[in-house]
Amino acid sequence: MKTAKRYFKNRELSEKEILLYQAVNGLLERGESLSELRVADIAKEAGIGKGTVYEYVASKEELLANSFLYQVWREVEQLQEQVSRCATFRELCRGIFDLVHRKAVSGTNIMSIAGAGELSPSLVTMMESVKEDFNLAAQKLFSLLDQILEQGIREGEINPASSPEYQHFVITGVCTSLVSRQCSGAAKDWETEQRLAYQM
Repeated sequence: MKTAKRYFKNRELSEKEILLYQAVNGLLERGESLSELRVADIAKEAGIGKGTVYEYVASKEELLANSFLYQVWREVEQLQEQVSRCATFRELCRGIFDLVHRKAVSGTNIMSIAGAGELSPSLVTMMESVKEDFNLAAQKLFSLLDQILEQGIREGEINPASSPEYQHFVITGVCTSLVSRQCSGAAKDWETEQRLAYQM
């Protein structure tokens, strides 16, 4: 993942760090509980020694926070690929919705993890300490959303009189709603969900 490797904490990630972060997300995708993850299990999943983990992080909480940050950058990169590949606003929206859907059902969605009460106070504190890094990813995300929204304006799908803030609010609100509906089980079939989201 070039973006994650390049932008993560403004430095290049080592291959072992990437393996660790992918291991955390892989375990969560397979249904492991965040609160029950052990550093030894993560190291084993990554194929490295437990002692090696502490060459990169000081604690399990730092490892988890970094794993979430790495995952966010991977999603930003996936969205960048969608923007470069899709020709129309409708295609771009379907691409975004598909990314959101895959994330919602993967088990690594931070909203569902937080909603399940799995974020310990020490993990919340650690995530606060890397808030600037999450903000950098959010800035990149909003830059990509601007490109998508500009495409919608060019095609006449979005009212150009609405403010960029309102446009961001709507598209992020739709994506948040899709995640919430997927995580809660309230979603209808995926085609219907995408159609309704696009109408909004």
